[in-house]
Amino acid sequence: MFLLIDTCFWLHIQRLFLEIKIDLRNVLTHFRWGYTEQIVEEYHNYQLQKFIPIEDGFHIPLSQHEIISFQTRYPFISEFDLQDQTLVFCAKRDGALLLSDDGGLLMEIKSWGLTGFRLPSFCIWLVQSGLIRKNTRAQMLRFWEKNGLYEKREIKKWKKELQNIK
Repeated sequence: MFLLIDTCFWLHIQRLFLEIKIDLRNVLTHFRWGYTEQIVEEYHNYQLQKFIPIEDGFHIPLSQHEIISFQTRYPFISEFDLQDQTLVFCAKRDGALLLSDDGGLLMEIKSWGLTGFRLPSFCIWLVQSGLIRKNTRAQMLRFWEKNGLYEKREIKKWKKELQNIK
């Protein structure tokens, strides 16, 4: 299994680093993660090229023919931009886990029986796996609550999940 990480997810990781000095890039080195040519272009559009350790990931080859064939077979995928379409294609083709804070994209992935995580849920999994400490995760929750990045009811649910971790 490997990870695919969308731009929104990286932007939220960057914000954690810039505002509260929590750097999840180190944690991601424990995983194989990949990127398409199209998603790298989007990373550049958001000036993330200096933040994302692209050398830690791997390029996933994806031909124009494969993209067109996928779009033809699943025309409803056109509701997403090309970058996200390539992530959906690779998740489906390669069985990758998608990390995204785009609710629509995650719903699409899950409707196909594939796995995706939003950043807070992924961080819960990281705590359960012993890759980050509970107090680091609690610090993130306080930050998100203060900044309104996620809904209060979701933050309440994640706090409860965190408390249940032994």
